[in-house]
Amino acid sequence: MSTEQASFLVFAGQQGLAVVSEHDCFRNQSEIPQEYQKLYSDYVAALKDKCEYIMWVVLDRGHKIMQVEKEKHKSMIEQLLRSGDAQRVKVAEEVMKRSMGTWEVR
Repeated sequence: MSTEQASFLVFAGQQGLAVVSEHDCFRNQSEIPQEYQKLYSDYVAALKDKCEYIMWVVLDRGHKIMQVEKEKHKSMIEQLLRSGDAQRVKVAEEVMKRSMGTWEVR
């Protein structure tokens, strides 16, 4: 019997709950959809100028606001982009744009 505890992040959105395991957040960053690679590259470049902890903000999709370590923030974005789920990808898009200050309320 294992004594390890799994950690999960739960996001509540308009289409229900999305559960992301911390293990999945730290996988290889390949497989990011082509249409988001430029945005992702800009986001990664912008992270270099950020403090060690940054805000995770997804107001337009019903998610909570929280402070996250920079590398974990990046890993969560990567996992959402690779998920293949349209809602999760939109969450990643919103978080990246809000983190860079380019989000426009629709």
